[in-house]
Amino acid sequence: MAPRRIDPISQALTYRAAVVAADYRPSSSSRPSRPWLSITSLAALLVLLVLIPTSQARPSSSPPGSTAVAPTRDALAAFCSVSTSVPLGACSLLSQCGNTATKPYCSTLSLLDALCNYDNPTTDVCTQYQEYCTAKPSKCRADGNTVWPAWTNSTVYQNQIYRMCKVHSMEGCDKCTNPASSLSVPVMQLANCDSFAVYVAMCKSMPDMTMCNAPWKRMCQANPTATKANFPQSCPAAAFEGSITATPTPSAPVAAAITTNSDDASGLPPMRMYFHHDTTDILLFRTWVPRTTGAYVGSCVGVFFLSLASSAFHLVAHRRVLPRMAAQIAATAGTRRELLIAGRAAVVTAQIALSYAAMLVVMSYNVVWCAMLLLGAFSAHVALNRGDDQNARRAEWGPVATQERDKSAVDSRIGLADEQ
Repeated sequence: MAPRRIDPISQALTYRAAVVAADYRPSSSSRPSRPWLSITSLAALLVLLVLIPTSQARPSSSPPGSTAVAPTRDALAAFCSVSTSVPLGACSLLSQCGNTATKPYCSTLSLLDALCNYDNPTTDVCTQYQEYCTAKPSKCRADGNTVWPAWTNSTVYQNQIYRMCKVHSMEGCDKCTNPASSLSVPVMQLANCDSFAVYVAMCKSMPDMTMCNAPWKRMCQANPTATKANFPQSCPAAAFEGSITATPTPSAPVAAAITTNSDDASGLPPMRMYFHHDTTDILLFRTWVPRTTGAYVGSCVGVFFLSLASSAFHLVAHRRVLPRMAAQIAATAGTRRELLIAGRAAVVTAQIALSYAAMLVVMSYNVVWCAMLLLGAFSAHVALNRGDDQNARRAEWGPVATQERDKSAVDSRIGLADEQ
């Protein structure tokens, strides 16, 4: 501790007051012979009381805040090494930057800006940083010392993970179990996972999900030259597809996280790439989601009739319609023949469309719906594929087939006979 500086004027006045007080010691047996000394002593004491506080309150020659020191990178690394700091995005960015403080957004003050002004955990590192920025605001706001544009807090990163996993159970969901389900979850109550790294990895695998527009694409597109050169792992080429025109601000990603996608608001179930029997699933269209037992039973009936119609259409088309059209095409010419060819193509296209619709239902992996498809196909074949009609017709036209030695000619003649 530095020794206390004594003002010379105060020292002299104190000495004078002491001398005066020593000279004036009246006794009970004698009256004071110099009454003017009492007046002098009182005046000296008054002057002393006025000058001593003034001398002690003199400002220091050092400017205010000159002793403020920013936290070191080692202090930031020590804070991020604690297990409770794993979810914080600034700590994830620190691990990506490593010891290289010259890369954009990797300086110590830039990382502290991301940590303390966005997540603001209770730590001495942030307290020291805030004091330093209060004393030297120009240093904290200087180029290279500010946060990555469009950066946001770690709760937003985890909430975007939650929304992505709710729509589609994709790779990365297992790395961050129980992420923040809302933006009101406190930072220190987040799931213990690397929020920023997991979110970026999921967006890299499925960059077209709307949850990746903010903040991932905004961050990468805020300064494309710097991000492409310094963060190729976090900002690949897919991050620059589809321009995000909104001006990146600290609050914009939070608003985007709430409004850019309504999948979670509408309660869309996740995609399950395995067989399951959940009663809530997507049936071909986004709005076709059974949410009650009655709706699910109705969807099963609909899937059954879809399969029944597809199988019946296939049987009738190949047994009746297409052979007749082939015979007519062979027997006609000109415009009518072209129309018949177009009609035959339309029949085949409709058959393919029904088959693809049934295939998409199978891709839902819903066990009950798959069973309804099989039951519908079975019923159609039992009802329509009896196996005797065509054989009888072939027997009727057998002599012709023997003479012509041409099965296709027999089918054509059968078709013409049916028309007549």
